[in-house]
Amino acid sequence: MHTSTFLSCHCQQHVLAYNPKDTAHSGHPATKGEICDCSYCAKRKIVWGYALAGELSIVRGVLHAPVDGKISMALTEYRFATKRTPHYFCSTCGTHLLGTAYDVTKTIAISLLAVRNLPADSQFFRTNELSQKAPIVIRRASLLSPQYTQPLINSIPFAEHLVDVENLDDFDPPRKVLVGACHCQVVKFAVLSRDIEVPVIIEDVYNINGEVMTQKFAKNSGARNGCLWIFPGIHNVLFSPHFPIPSFIPPSSVALPWQEIQTAENLSTLANVTTTYKFNQQEIAHVFCSTCGCTVFELGGENVGGMPFGLNVALINDFSVYLENYAAEVSGTEKRLGGLRIDRDAINEEPRFLLKL
Repeated sequence: MHTSTFLSCHCQQHVLAYNPKDTAHSGHPATKGEICDCSYCAKRKIVWGYALAGELSIVRGVLHAPVDGKISMALTEYRFATKRTPHYFCSTCGTHLLGTAYDVTKTIAISLLAVRNLPADSQFFRTNELSQKAPIVIRRASLLSPQYTQPLINSIPFAEHLVDVENLDDFDPPRKVLVGACHCQVVKFAVLSRDIEVPVIIEDVYNINGEVMTQKFAKNSGARNGCLWIFPGIHNVLFSPHFPIPSFIPPSSVALPWQEIQTAENLSTLANVTTTYKFNQQEIAHVFCSTCGCTVFELGGENVGGMPFGLNVALINDFSVYLENYAAEVSGTEKRLGGLRIDRDAINEEPRFLLKL
């Protein structure tokens, strides 16, 4: 019987075991946990834990490719700003695993979203016995320079025509155009949606994030990948690069340039910069940026035909600020975080996610 705490990506190409050296460390990497509010951690909803030197070992997988070699199972490394801090995620399923290179002689930063036998929940870090020993600390990395620059609507071709949709204020609640992107901004989007300051109902929230830790992580890849879903209808979303399914179409007055960007060559551009991950019945495609690992949307199953599809609202500009404003409201199974529905039953849905050692 295994007594270790296990860390893995969703596809399980990479599995690590955590074994504390002594009971003073409380037997869990979360005892030194923290939430970083930098631009990347905010988009991926990372909660950090730390394993001391010698406490983390490889069960399966390659954690970083050798300098002169290419290994398909290697974690993808992503750096930004000063380039000093690496982030490692699985190139197959997108799960973020490490915030430092694997080195048994050093303390290793790990993503608690990837800890498989951890009852990860917003209340776990605040109310159980572990939180009494080592509460999660907020690290304000967002205050450091250089500051992250968010994408603007004018950086997305034809997105200004979303603003031209008639009678935005007549919707109940009113609609506005929201802009978002993966962290590296290789993939950007504009979406016609209700204002995030108006409580939005996210029908399938299934992940941990720094302030709101939600539940649907036993069943699918959004669990552990920092996703918070909204379902605006793909006809209300405009991607850059363009995505070859029935998304937002500008008015006829711009039909000619719009047709030009929908050529066969351009239709494949989003596929060229993203990775698609499927599992179980292979019905739902989870699409994430191949460069920075941020999951952008899910599509498939009931979404076939483009209505509806799931968009990761965690990537929308300033959305993390919205979450922080309502963080104190989470409690019980029926409470909503600023309108977010917390799915606390999905962990028990079949097929259950089982770690295979």
